Amino acid sequence: MRKSGLASLAFYYCDFREDVKKDRHGLLSSVLFQLCHQSDSYSDILSTFYSEHARGSQQPSDDALATCLKGLLRAPGQAPVYLILDALDECPNTSALPSPARKS
Repeated sequence: MRKSGLASLAFYYCDFREDVKKDRHGLLSSVLFQLCHQSDSYSDILSTFYSEHARGSQQPSDDALATCLKGLLRAPGQAPVYLILDALDECPNTSALPSPARKS
């Protein structure tokens, strides 16, 4: 489906051994990067985002990355987007809720 343009796909594997692979920033950056190669509209959105952050010299916040992803997902006329996230149980639990994968 992805090759024929009927859907877009991004995947992310969380890994407790690599700091960059277990936080929101890494996840959002990776998903945005993967999706921008699958649509001209997505590429334009990410290019604008890049320019708004001094062409990469300013590190965007997690909230800014999430907002960019939301804008990308709301782009009109685009095929469905599938996000595959694996090993979320590898990430630290920073909320007050217990992780379902870590219940006794």
